[in-house]
Amino acid sequence: MVKRQTRQGILGSFIVATVLVTSGCAPERLTEDREYEVDQLSLEFKALGDQLIAQIAPAELKEAPSFNGRGGGMSMDPFDRNGWPRNTGWGASLVIQPEGPRTPVEIKDDLETWLLSQGWSKPELRSSFTRKGIESQGFVRGDEFLLRVEASTDPPPRAQRVQLSVRGPDVN
Repeated sequence: MVKRQTRQGILGSFIVATVLVTSGCAPERLTEDREYEVDQLSLEFKALGDQLIAQIAPAELKEAPSFNGRGGGMSMDPFDRNGWPRNTGWGASLVIQPEGPRTPVEIKDDLETWLLSQGWSKPELRSSFTRKGIESQGFVRGDEFLLRVEASTDPPPRAQRVQLSVRGPDVN
């Protein structure tokens, strides 16, 4: 009886492995597909980040942007049991000149106008909020991307910051 169950188990495993390999779903193929998907999202986030930062004149920045995560601002978490990201995101922190031509809130408002012209929209649910020292506005593109712009509202000498973050689609 045990030998028969063992043979059935081995035969079943062989059939499953054969189906996976012949259907193009071999583990190596899944890894390649996932790597490609993450690479493509990384390129898309970099392009979007470059476009967002380009809306702010370099003279308005007190220092170079600092990026969250790895890969020029791309972050990936939380991870699944195999170590792959379940979703992806991008983020940057911009320190604005305190005596510059625009305040962080004005930059946020100008980014809102630009984002809406680029096909982003405000979600139906509450997409903006103000908490002590911060004004925030959310935007969506399709069903997969969520972008948030946060601006500090405290006057100098408090840090004048604009935070940009994008949450991308789940990685298959």
